[in-house]
Amino acid sequence: MKKLFFTVLAIFVFSSIFAQNKGYEKTIEIGGNFGLDNMTNYSFNISMINGYRFNDNLFTGIGVGYRYTDALYCESDITGKDNDGKDLIPVFFRIKVNLTKGKVSPFFVGDAGYSIDLGDNPYRTVEGFMCDPAFGIDFKLNDKKTALYFMTGVNIQKSKYYYFRVNSDIPMEEIIKSNGYAIEFRLGIRF
Repeated sequence: MKKLFFTVLAIFVFSSIFAQNKGYEKTIEIGGNFGLDNMTNYSFNISMINGYRFNDNLFTGIGVGYRYTDALYCESDITGKDNDGKDLIPVFFRIKVNLTKGKVSPFFVGDAGYSIDLGDNPYRTVEGFMCDPAFGIDFKLNDKKTALYFMTGVNIQKSKYYYFRVNSDIPMEEIIKSNGYAIEFRLGIRF
């Protein structure tokens, strides 16, 4: 009787442990941004996020990606406004909170990190702090870990450029530091 009791208890404990959706999880996502200000125009990005799901509602992870942005404008009395495409490597921390446990689950996500500018133009750079708060929906597939998702949010990216004024008696150079803001849309797969 004791063996049967402990066997049933062990099966119950192990099945409840594995019934929870927790453990290592990875995500691949693609997306695009559309600028909301004079500093941003559009961008395309792809990212991979690796992390740990603590339960059905909470995930944290580290992500790295590639972003091409046609986003930083340079202004000058000589050339007017022109843009300079940039290749960026964003490295970030992600926290994701799912609001329900169903097959369709809305969530909030926040990414915060640093973008490394691979360009060689010292007068225009988008290197620095980046933040991406977003809202989305998971569409779970057959198993508990695999899901497709869509999310939308705001991309905030630190940027800096130099403004050159030469049409005056004294040539002037001004450093303009600003945050670029963009609406972003991302599609991903979690597995």
